[in-house]
Amino acid sequence: MKKSTPVSYKILAPHDTLFKQSLEKVAIAHDFFKHHLPQTILNEVDLNTLQLQLNSFSKEKQAGRYYFSDIIYRLKIRGKPGYLFCLLEHQSTPDPWMSLRMHSYLLHFFEHQRKQGVKKLPPAFCCVFYHGKHPYPYTNDFFELFEDPDWAKAHVLQPFHLVDMTQISDENILKHDKAASFEMLQKHIRDPDIRFAIKQLLDSGHLQAMAESYSNLFKLIINYALQEGESPEKSQVIHDLCEALPSKRENIMTIADHLRQEGWDKGIEKGIEKGIEKGIEKGIEKGNLQARIQIALKLLKSGQSKAAIAEITDLSLDAIHTLLNTA
Repeated sequence: MKKSTPVSYKILAPHDTLFKQSLEKVAIAHDFFKHHLPQTILNEVDLNTLQLQLNSFSKEKQAGRYYFSDIIYRLKIRGKPGYLFCLLEHQSTPDPWMSLRMHSYLLHFFEHQRKQGVKKLPPAFCCVFYHGKHPYPYTNDFFELFEDPDWAKAHVLQPFHLVDMTQISDENILKHDKAASFEMLQKHIRDPDIRFAIKQLLDSGHLQAMAESYSNLFKLIINYALQEGESPEKSQVIHDLCEALPSKRENIMTIADHLRQEGWDKGIEKGIEKGIEKGIEKGIEKGNLQARIQIALKLLKSGQSKAAIAEITDLSLDAIHTLLNTA
C-alpha cells in the first residue's frame, strides 16, 4: 500500500504570506486602512470602493530577494480613480533609506501608468508596514535624508527649472560668455539657414575664442553645425568658417570632407574647394604653383603619403588634401 506524503505545516516566506493573504481580503484591508491611514487621507478616499489589484511593483532585490512586498488597491480619491499601496518591510534590520526606496517605488508605478497610455497620473498614497523587534529608528521624511533638509524641501521634487532656448534672445545668448557657442547653435539648429547663427558667433568672436581654448570641443561644434544645420548655401558656410578661422582651416575641411563622404549634401564640395583655395593662394608662391600641383597629383596617384608629398612639393597639407579630393 502506497504511503501518503505527510502534510507539511511549514509556511514558506511566512511574513510575506500572512501579510498578503490578510490584506488581499477587501474587508480586512478596509479595516486596516480605516484604522491606520492619516485622517487627512481618510477624508479624501472612499474605502467602500476598494478593488484589489494584481500588479506588483516591488522590483528592488538584494541577494535574489525582494526588499518588500506590496499590496495595491484601486479606489476613489476625491471622486476620481486612485491607488493605495501598503508595503511590507522584509528586512530584519530596519533600513535608513526606506523613504528613498518608497519614492523609487512610486516613480516605478507612475512610469508603468505612463506606459499604459494615461493622459494624467492618478493620485496615489503609500504606507509601509513594519514589524521589527524594536520601534522603527529612522526618519520617514524623505527630505531628512539630505545633508541640508531645508534646501531639499525648497528645491527637490519641485517643478523643474527649464532653460528654454526658444525664449532667450540671441542678444542675451551672446552675453553668456563661454556657453554662448553651443547655446546659439542648439537654438538655431533647426532654422532654414544655420549661416546666420554662425555669423553671429563669428562676428562676436565666440567661435574664435572657442577654437583657441577648447580645440576638441571646437571641432565638435563645427561638426555639429555642418552635420545637423540646414542652409541653401552650404558651400558658403564652409567658406565663411575658413575665412574667419584660417588657423583651423584644415580641421574644418577634414570635417566637411568626412561628412561629404558619409552622404552629406554634394554642395559641400564647392565649399571645400573654395575654402582650400584661400590657403593655397596664401601659403604658396604664385610662380610655380601649377607645376607643383602637377607633381603632387602624380605623387598622389603613385600612393605617396600626404606628408611626404607636402615635403617634396612644398605645398601645404591643406592643398594636398584638396588635390586628393579632386584628383
